[in-house]
This record gives sequence, C-alpha cells and structure tokens, in this order.
Amino acid sequence: MKKIYSLFVIAAGCLIMASCGDDNDYEPKTSSVSVVSAETELAAAGESKTIVVNGTGLSASFPSSATWISASVSGNNITVTAEPNLNNETRHALLTVRASNGDETSVSFSQFGAIFSIDAPPEIHLTDDSQTIELDAKFNLPLTVSTSDDWLSVRVDEANSKVILTASANNTGNMRFGDVDYSIGNVQGSFSVEQWDFAKDVLGQYYLWYYTGSWNYTNVALEQSGRNVRIRLLDDGYAEYGLVIPTTTDSEYLTMTIDNLAPMGSVTLSGTTYQALAFVRGLSGSSIYRSRSAWAMEGAFYAYSDGTFGWQYDGNSVLTASYSWYGLSIGLTSDGTYDGYAGWYTPHFYYMELERVDPSELASAKGPVKVKQAKDRAAKIPLHRFGSVK
Repeated sequence: MKKIYSLFVIAAGCLIMASCGDDNDYEPKTSSVSVVSAETELAAAGESKTIVVNGTGLSASFPSSATWISASVSGNNITVTAEPNLNNETRHALLTVRASNGDETSVSFSQFGAIFSIDAPPEIHLTDDSQTIELDAKFNLPLTVSTSDDWLSVRVDEANSKVILTASANNTGNMRFGDVDYSIGNVQGSFSVEQWDFAKDVLGQYYLWYYTGSWNYTNVALEQSGRNVRIRLLDDGYAEYGLVIPTTTDSEYLTMTIDNLAPMGSVTLSGTTYQALAFVRGLSGSSIYRSRSAWAMEGAFYAYSDGTFGWQYDGNSVLTASYSWYGLSIGLTSDGTYDGYAGWYTPHFYYMELERVDPSELASAKGPVKVKQAKDRAAKIPLHRFGSVK
C-alpha cells in the first residue's frame, strides 16, 4: 500500500511540471499597427504634419471634443492638420489609428499657444534724447503693437523679430511715462516705457515737507556731490550756514539712504560754533528717540497721479527692529560726535518727504519757490514707484 501512494505523488508532480512548461510557452499578441515616423509638435500658427504608420486598411480619428485638429489617411500616411491656437495655453489631442483587423495604436499631439516675450526690463527706460531703439522679441503669431502717447511710436519688424520704439526729445523738465499695448492671437497686454534723465528730471528744487502738528515745508535742492547726492537747505536759517543733508543715492534705481549722524555743516549761535549732524529719529509709544546706532532713512522716488514727483522714506531694518521711523532732526554737537550733543536746531523734520518743484514754477521765480496751498497727502496716489521702500 505504501508503494502505490508514492507512485501517485510522483505522477502528480509530473503533471504540475508539465503545466508549468505550457505556461512559459505563452506569447501575447503583437499589434499589426505601429508608428514608423512621427513629428507630434504643432506650431501655434496652425500647420499640417504627416506621420507614417504600418498596418492594413488604416483609419484615424481624434476625440470629438478636439475640434481644432483633424486627420486624413492616404495608405500608410496620415496627415494631421491643426487650426491656429490663439490662446496662450498649450493644447493636446490623442490620435487613434486602427487597422481593418481591429488592431490599433495611439499617438499624442500637442500645439503651443501664443507666445510673446521681449528682451527688456519690465519698465523700459529711455533717456530724454530723441531716439529709436530696437528690442529683440519672440512671437509665434502675428503681433500688433500700439501706443496712445503722442511722444512715443512703436512698430513690429517681423522679418527680424524686433519691436521698434521711437521717442521724441523730452524737454518738459519732468519724467514722462507711456504704455505700449500688444495683441497676439487672443492674448492682450501692455508694457511700460519711461523717459527721464537723472540730472534733468530728478535733481533740482524740492519742497521738504514735515509734520509738527500741521504740515509745513522748507525749500531744498537735490544736487550732485561727487558720486552721491546731497540735499541743500535753501531757506533762511539754513542757507546762511550752508547746511546740507548727505545721502547715498542710486541714480539708476532712484533709491536714497540718509545715515544717522551724517555731518551737515556748522552753525554759529551766540558766538559758539557747533557741528550739525543729521539725527535719524525713532518712535516708541509716545517717546521720540535718538541713537548712536546704525539707523538710517531709506527713500524711494515716486511719481504720483496728480503729476507730482518726490521721495518718501522709512527707517532701515536696524531702526525698525525696535522703533518706528519718525523723521530727521538737526542735532548740534560740540565736537561733531554723538557724545558731544548740545541740543537741537529746530524745526524737526518729522515724517519728512520731498516733493519736486515743477520746473514751470521755477521759470519765473527768483530764488526758492513758495507755495500757497497746504499739503494734501490724501490726494497723492502713487502712480509709479522706483526702488523699494517699506
């Protein structure tokens, strides 16, 4: 009896082994349809491309939702045609190719959207001279450009992929700004053009506004001093001593820094001569502080919607870590150092900001210009800001 059982086990084992051997002989069916060659990226302007597919009795189609693309079959050649893509998004569609025996394969096609880019900063800066500049551009559909500014003209050079800007000379004595509108397919937008020279349109006479219970001002001039700029105080009480506020000014990005304890000149009072320093002031609660620390005022140049221009300030990070910026005061010192502090030369320039005097006001004026109206800060809406200020 034991012998018969052993033979049964051996026979069963042989059946299992035979079954495994049959499984290894299985071969999946290979589709008779295969792609020989294909270019599947289509231009935004619309185009046709032909792919070659092996197979017999071929047909080809896109999903009914892909209304922008179609396919036609001629033997083993399938021509795919795309309409222009007027939007800026790339779109995709899947082509299904079938043979008469039921075999099939799929090919994915994509079409780029409208592209427009220009080799220029976000705001294109032109000098005050009359000029024509060529900007390298990239666009894959017909491009239209225009401007409503009478001092500026613009056109497209399609053959050389350029946008051509022409500006007349700026003799206004002020900055001016323009916009260029563009349209490519269904995509519309604009970019900005500014025209100014630092010496002609930024330097010059300003009102230094400050707040001491109400808004007041004194006349100052922003003038070149070596590689930097200084603010010269022009009114009586300052001009007789030649007091100036030294700054570090970037004439390209129009940012300005006024350092704490910067030397301003000397003042003689009651026979005693003092050295004047620019004290940057900080506010905490209701208390106003001075410091020997590396405080500074950081300013940026603004163009406003009312047609005026000027500088606004805030404290640097050293000051604002513990205090709010409050303004600038002229401190008198016995020896030109913080330790030699001997009192204030008033008034204090709290919440100081500069407003550029319109050159038309200077044309008929002799000396500093006086204005009659009180300052209306609420009416000043920033139209354009240079640099950065907190």
